[in-house]
Amino acid sequence: MNQPSNKSARAAARSADLEDLLRAASSAIFRILPQPLSETFEFYSIRSHRLARLAIYLSESDPFTVNRRSQDIEDDSAFDYLVLVQLAGSAEIEQGKSRFLVSPDSLAIIPGGLPYRLSFLQTGKRLLLRIPLGVFHERVLGRQVRDFGAHVFSGAGLVQIAIDLLKSLVVQAGKLSETEQYTVAEVTLDLMAAVVHAETDFEDSQHGSAQVARMSR
Repeated sequence: MNQPSNKSARAAARSADLEDLLRAASSAIFRILPQPLSETFEFYSIRSHRLARLAIYLSESDPFTVNRRSQDIEDDSAFDYLVLVQLAGSAEIEQGKSRFLVSPDSLAIIPGGLPYRLSFLQTGKRLLLRIPLGVFHERVLGRQVRDFGAHVFSGAGLVQIAIDLLKSLVVQAGKLSETEQYTVAEVTLDLMAAVVHAETDFEDSQHGSAQVARMSR
């Protein structure tokens, strides 16, 4: 006779747990609308550490989608940039007309001041680095004023060095003194700038070469 009520109680408990998980995800870094990708969304965790002006996060979860909407941006006025590295599982970024796949051997940069959708496609683990807007423009982009939408960087060399550094930082960040935090934050920003400029300088040179080729015809 008690079986139906027990099922109802378990269902209510699962619903309450789901609401708690989604509430935690909705404001963990930026304000977002989280949406589970399956009916068995039962796990979400995130922890963070300061790195001087930066913050680094380690998150694990079942598959879900992060929706960063115009309303969310108006509500929290957060325009910072996120660096994403997948430690396990893959992710997909959609921003404007662009769509990117993020695998464990790649590094993504996402501007939080523009709407985006970020889908974690499998149960997985990831690290995220939050860089304030002013710091990103000053230290990563340099003095050049230009639009910078979501990008994914992959390959050996600088990208892999940056990924390895971030993996180490997310483990060691909580053990660093204030002076050490400042030092590694500066190194991290220099490395992010090198990754971005190596890619964008290559794209600019390719574009310039294409223009020269067209003009020489």
